[in-house]
Formats: sequence, structure tokens, C-alpha cells
Amino acid sequence: MEHGLAALLIDFDNIYVSLVNDYGYLRSKAQGKTILIIGKALLHVENELGLTPIIREAIADWSMYPDVPNELYTMGVRVAHIKSTVGKNSADIELSLRLQEIMLTRPDIDVLIVLAGDRDYLPVAQRVHEKGKRIVFCSFKRCLSGDIKMLVGKNNYWFINPDTNEIVSDEEKKKKARPKKPRNKTTGPELDENSKKALRAAIKAEKEYGPKFGSVRLSGFLVDKLAKALPEKSHLERKDIFSQLVDRDLIRLKTESDRHGADFTVFNVNKKNPVVRDMGKKKKGKL
Repeated sequence: MEHGLAALLIDFDNIYVSLVNDYGYLRSKAQGKTILIIGKALLHVENELGLTPIIREAIADWSMYPDVPNELYTMGVRVAHIKSTVGKNSADIELSLRLQEIMLTRPDIDVLIVLAGDRDYLPVAQRVHEKGKRIVFCSFKRCLSGDIKMLVGKNNYWFINPDTNEIVSDEEKKKKARPKKPRNKTTGPELDENSKKALRAAIKAEKEYGPKFGSVRLSGFLVDKLAKALPEKSHLERKDIFSQLVDRDLIRLKTESDRHGADFTVFNVNKKNPVVRDMGKKKKGKL
């Protein structure tokens, strides 16, 4: 494990679109999953690579993801806005320019890490190599360019596991690729105390906002109501807890669009789930 300073640059659209197009995730889940992946990448850089990511920057046309910047802010990730047109996103150009700027102005940064991996990043990867800097790519196995892998070498690319959101090496991915066991979403182990607090907060939020809006906007809930319910947890930990509620079919997500066509995610509590019904009985409708 090495020690030093790093810059982590994220092509948000690259990860989000890969989840939707290559792995079949619903848009309502892909945004939240992309944020979880960013959080896992930050942990990986610090815990596995032994690097301190002093620059953390995500690039996208944020008008397409209006709820995301607020969540990234709570994770210490700066957002940079680019304007996209139909069928064209210039995030790869902006990210490449940003990498070159960091090379020229920040000699103290030892490693440049890119959360993306298509072939558009090959030219800037070559420039980084020419300057004697290390560049590392994290992307999905289906999406990581073979040319980039050849250029940077096997110790400088990692894969995103689309099931667990973890960042793994090729060997780790092979070891963890086991068939999933089917599970009954409505049963399973009893909720732990943190999950119960999160579910109570979700039920309370739906009682507050449901009569007027019909559902609860996810991003606002995560950075406000859930943060108050679980103040000792980080944003990434709170998202993990909430995701477990979704996996158990206690919470249901869906995607809506504003008048400009930008997507955002809302949720409803699944009142038919026996766990939700039981919690309602125990609290006699008072949370």
C-alpha cells in the first residue's frame, strides 16, 4: 500500500448510463446506485490504495440530475457543470482538460484516478504517462477499454461490481462471481435498530408529504429527514441502510420528471408489506 495524495475525477453520466444501458437498472435506482459507487470508490482509494483524495470532482450536465449535487456535497465531492446537447455529452473533454490542469498545477498529487473507462480517455491517459504520473481507472468490466487496460497495466485499473457497488480487481471479481440465491423480499432477518429508525423516518415523511405530493422526493429525504434520524452515520452509510429497505420491498422507488425533462426519484412506503404493517401496529399509528 502506498501513501500520497490523489485526485478522483468522476464522469457521472458514464457510470449512470452504463448501469441503465448495460446492466438493465431502472433509472429510479441507477442514480442512487451511482452515488453509492462514488462513495465506495472514495473508500477504496483511502483504504485499499492508501491514498488521500484531496481533489474530488464529479462532472456532468447536472440539469439532467438535479437531485444529485446536494448528495455529493454531503460526501465532500465538488460538482462541475457542463452543458450537453441531445446525443452529445462533453464530460469526457472537460474531465480530460481537468486532468491536464492538475498535472500542470499540482505537482504534489501523485496519482490521478478516473471513475469511467471508455476509449475517449485514452489520449489523456497517454499524456499522463508521458509526464511520469500514475493514472488509475475504475469502471465496469463490460465498459473498460482494452486499450486503456493495456496502456496503464493490470495494477492500474479496477472494476466496479454492479451488484455490490464495490471496487474490485479482476481476480477478486472472479472469486466473488457466485450465483445469487433467491430470497423472499417480504421476509428475512429482523430489521436492526438503524433500519427501524430509517423506516420510521420514511413513514413519517410520507405522512407529511404524501397528502400533498403523493410521494416523497428521495434526495431531500436522504440529506434532511434521514440525516436527522441517523445523525451518527455518514451519508454513504445512510444510503446503504435505505437501500436495504428497498431490497426488502419495504420502500418502493419510481422516477418522475420535472417540466424541463430532468429525472428525479421519489419513494412510497409499501404499506402492504407485513413488516410495515407490524410497525404501524406497534406504534399505533404514532411515530
